Amino acid sequence: MAHWRAIPRNIFEAMKEGKTVLKQKTLDGVFELKVPKMFTKETLLDVVTKFIVCDDQALLLADKPTLRNCLVIMRPKMRQNELPSSYEVSMHLHNKFVDWMKQLKAVIAV
Repeated sequence: MAHWRAIPRNIFEAMKEGKTVLKQKTLDGVFELKVPKMFTKETLLDVVTKFIVCDDQALLLADKPTLRNCLVIMRPKMRQNELPSSYEVSMHLHNKFVDWMKQLKAVIAV
C-alpha cells in the first residue's frame, strides 16, 4: 500500500472505511482504431506526421536518413519520391490544423 500521505485525503478516508473507489476509465470504446489496408503516399505522410507531432519530434526528422531507412526497410519497393519530406510534413500538418479550426468554428458558431 502507498504511504498514507501520498494519497489524497478523501480517497484515503474512503479506503479506511472500506468503500470502493472509482477507477479512471479508459478511452477504449471512444476512439475507433483505423488500420491502413493499403499503402499510399498520403497514408505514409499522415502516419509520419502523427508520429512527429504526437512524439514531439522535430519536423526535420522526416529528412533524417535513419527514419528514411526505417521506412524503406518496412517497404523495400518504396521509391525516393514516395518518402515524405519535412516540407510535405509541415504542409500536411498546417492543412490538418486549418481543417480542424474550420470544424471548431462551425461547432462554436452553433
